[in-house]
Amino acid sequence: MESPKVIKGLVPVEGYPFVYDCNPEWIPIFDLQIELIREDIERARSEDKMIVYLSCPISPRGGGNAPTNVEIARATQVNMHARWGNRLWVLNPAVYQMESKSGAGLMNRHANQLDVSLPSTPPSGGDYMRMWCKVLIEESLPKLVSKVPSSGPHFGSKFDAFYFLGPSDVHHFFTQGQSVQLTDTIEKYFAQRFAIDCDFRDIYSEHPTLEWGKPAGEQSAAEQAARDTWELRRKEFVRFYALRAGVNYSLGSHDEWNIMVEINRHRTANKDKNGFPCIGDLLSAWFEGRQVPPGSSEAITVKGYDTSRV
Repeated sequence: MESPKVIKGLVPVEGYPFVYDCNPEWIPIFDLQIELIREDIERARSEDKMIVYLSCPISPRGGGNAPTNVEIARATQVNMHARWGNRLWVLNPAVYQMESKSGAGLMNRHANQLDVSLPSTPPSGGDYMRMWCKVLIEESLPKLVSKVPSSGPHFGSKFDAFYFLGPSDVHHFFTQGQSVQLTDTIEKYFAQRFAIDCDFRDIYSEHPTLEWGKPAGEQSAAEQAARDTWELRRKEFVRFYALRAGVNYSLGSHDEWNIMVEINRHRTANKDKNGFPCIGDLLSAWFEGRQVPPGSSEAITVKGYDTSRV
């Protein structure tokens, strides 16, 4: 299969240091997705909601599972609403990305609207981060409201806070807040999903003709290797969700953290009438249910998909 052509060095928002490599076949589809997300945000703002962006791992990097990550993000969203109440509106990126059924459905709808087929190559992290940069930073209204794009100041004014999903959010998903052993609940989750979820079973089945329960002496070398690989991946799944899971292991979340920091730098550069930085206008940053202290929330972290040299 021929590798897709990639546009290197796209700058999603002028005045910000972020640069991404994108597949041009996905750009018009993502542009429609940006419009839809802006419509959802504007609808929430018209209802006087507080708008919070939920930064969460979605890809299976490090031993995780994308559908499980989508479930965790949705459960965290529910918990946030339960804690803060109906005045909160959470922008959950998992709802809009291909790893979820809702996100895949939206992308298919956009492709139909454009009368094109979905690209044969899945969207990359750069494709997604171009979209989230524009959504998070720009103030443009959806075209249904105004066809004139915002010229600035690009202070991320549509948002009130960022929430970065952490290990305690993941652990709460598996334990449901009960006093139980974490690894036991993760292994139980894995066993249940493997037993009843065809897609999950496909992901964790290394050999299509593997016969479970077959005596070790009757297994071929290929079957034994497949069983060993399956056991290793199961252990990686448990290890990841017990010890690693959260935004620390997400490239996209690293970029979203830096977006939040840069938005706040732009906001503090805008002095008030007395010449002081507008500290009261900073975006609030939360990590697994606690507000991030000033020193941490103002520090740039390791880049994810961002290819800039800054």
